[in-house]
Amino acid sequence: MPINTERWFGTDYARRDAMVRALVETASTDLSVVHHTSSPLIARRHYANLGYLDSLPSVPFDVRSFDPRQFELPEPHILRPALCVETILFADTFGSDSGPEVDSSLRVFGSRGICFRAEASIDAHEPLRLPAFEMQELVFIGDAVRVEAAARASFARVITWMRENGMNVATEVAADHFYGVDAGRRRRVHRALEQKIEARVPWSSELSIAAASLNLHGFRIVETLTERKSQASACVAFGVDRMYALYARTHAAPDND
Repeated sequence: MPINTERWFGTDYARRDAMVRALVETASTDLSVVHHTSSPLIARRHYANLGYLDSLPSVPFDVRSFDPRQFELPEPHILRPALCVETILFADTFGSDSGPEVDSSLRVFGSRGICFRAEASIDAHEPLRLPAFEMQELVFIGDAVRVEAAARASFARVITWMRENGMNVATEVAADHFYGVDAGRRRRVHRALEQKIEARVPWSSELSIAAASLNLHGFRIVETLTERKSQASACVAFGVDRMYALYARTHAAPDND
């Protein structure tokens, strides 16, 4: 549903936070969601096991310490480039809003935090290509059929919300980078299977911004990182900074802000 901007007061951050809450509420309609926060540090080996570091070795920010007595890690760590990986990795430690009887055929987690990616912009004038940015994700884990159906329905609600709030949204099949050294072939398969779909909004006559995405991971991440076999995962994600920038273009702040 559209946000009543007449009720927005305070700083840009407060309006931005209200937008996130409204969008998450819409995206998670009829879902029992466990929300969590976690450290931006993650062991490097987890992304190495996924093949991410083979595909994009320059993207992760490695953590370095100038004083080992002040900050010691038992193994190499990076600043997380995404939220879904750590959510899947540590899902069993986050608890459940549904009590002790958890329906393992579909679990949904909400995660919001800063992601870090040393991505060079293809276009020097491309806006919102940030090395650190805030992300909000809904992560789905469980039976493959239920996971895909729930994730697609959630993404459809995100698209509807964006359109109701003045954004000219178009969807586009895209490709991800969690694939390893044979990334070219795998990305072509990824596109053919439509495992990643982006919601793009025009920023200028030459450029559109990917503000949200549906990502169908299949079994790869769960089975690579955990002992939970025969479980699939997916996520619906949106960049908070991008979404708010796009939203603010069609929704002026109240005069008394």
